[in-house]
Amino acid sequence: MGLDAHGNMGLGLDAPRCTSTPCNIERINLDADAEGGAQLRFLDRQTGVAARMLLDIDDRVYLDFVRVLQDSVKLHRLGLAADTSFVVVRK
Repeated sequence: MGLDAHGNMGLGLDAPRCTSTPCNIERINLDADAEGGAQLRFLDRQTGVAARMLLDIDDRVYLDFVRVLQDSVKLHRLGLAADTSFVVVRK
């Protein structure tokens, strides 16, 4: 659990240590930021973001599914306004 100088609060929940590969044991993060936003983030076994639920600056809740590939990052966002898919090419 941590509080930074800007007023952002974070809590990380850990899984058991990985036995086969070195990795970050953190699996779930709960964050509340100083601007009134919040997110619940799920990390995969390679410490990448697999999904997150967030309260954005527009006061809407979104559910993001993330897939990190070698050459790009794919994100599918679900929300009441509309579903959106993004692909960001990695350099």
